[in-house]
Amino acid sequence: MVEEERQTAFYGEGVLVATATVSVTPSGGGGSYLLTNISSVGFSWGRRNILDEYSGLTAVAYGFNPSAWASSPKVGDKVVMTVLADQSGSGTTSVTGWVSDYSVRYGQKTTIDTWELSIEGPFISGGRTYGSITTSAGASVSLMGSSIATLVNTVSGAPTFSVSGGSSTTSAQTITDTAADMASLWCRTEGGTIVEYDQYAQLTDRNTMNATTGTFTDVPGDGNFKYTELVFRSAADNYSTKIVVQPSGLAAQTSGSGAYTQQVATINSTTGEAANLAGYYKLQTDLSTSVPSSITYTDAVNPGNGLGVNDALQWANYPNGAVNITFRGSTYKTIAIGADLSADASDFRVTLYLVSSLADAFLVLNSSALGILNTNKLGF
Repeated sequence: MVEEERQTAFYGEGVLVATATVSVTPSGGGGSYLLTNISSVGFSWGRRNILDEYSGLTAVAYGFNPSAWASSPKVGDKVVMTVLADQSGSGTTSVTGWVSDYSVRYGQKTTIDTWELSIEGPFISGGRTYGSITTSAGASVSLMGSSIATLVNTVSGAPTFSVSGGSSTTSAQTITDTAADMASLWCRTEGGTIVEYDQYAQLTDRNTMNATTGTFTDVPGDGNFKYTELVFRSAADNYSTKIVVQPSGLAAQTSGSGAYTQQVATINSTTGEAANLAGYYKLQTDLSTSVPSSITYTDAVNPGNGLGVNDALQWANYPNGAVNITFRGSTYKTIAIGADLSADASDFRVTLYLVSSLADAFLVLNSSALGILNTNKLGF
């Protein structure tokens, strides 16, 4: 392949929709430098199903001619990736992470060498920290979250962990594990989730909501966002007839009956609290109807309206972002729980992973998404 053809293969053709900058700060010290000649980027984060463990932010960047750089990235270097992914110029956002892998494929000339940079976000990077924490009987789960944050934050150069709220209580435990596994246990015990932003990972309680709402329709010219693909599936992956919560050292608590069983391991302080949590999870997963499980949009069908990376981060990274969808005359109320994003020179593509708002615990008066009767369930 001649040089011009090879560069076209990486740059793509047409209007330059997605542009990105990647700034690298060496872990061993020294000034930051930019990676140039970026051809495409991608992100992924969040959950796909209601009871999935949270999957931390990962990102990847591809490009060519790394010889043009002042230095080369190494595992552990801090990275700030800024992406502009819409024609209006209002979709700029940044994600912070750390290099998890870097590779180069060499051609016959330096200008046609290609590279791949893999990045992990604050939850994965900080979650690798290993150690021990203790929890007290009857103490707020927020204290457990603070102990996890302290474990991570005492490591020099690590991301910053924090905790926001928490309604459950813990039993007396000494836990030795990675911070990521401890955080997952925290989420199961609380019914909470993880939020990642900049270099921070926050353990967030079950009562935190996202005020952002996105509306997608298939009606031309109505002023709402448009989608390119809407996937429906049965709710089997988000469906159960029986939830078993197993608090450490206590009797298992069950809500429901039947063969569709899901088990959740926690450290709740009492069987009564564990029973309430089982009922909460049971209501979240008691969905047997077909619902939109994902929606995909691109800049090509939403030109110049600012819809882009920033919206995807708001809806799917901060918990419980509401997404209203009109499809062939029917309206669906959903909640975004995760996302994939890819962007290159020709377009960007975002897929939001959804659950029905019936699985959500919020009722918000006067909200077009969370204030509709019979479209959500109250929490506890």
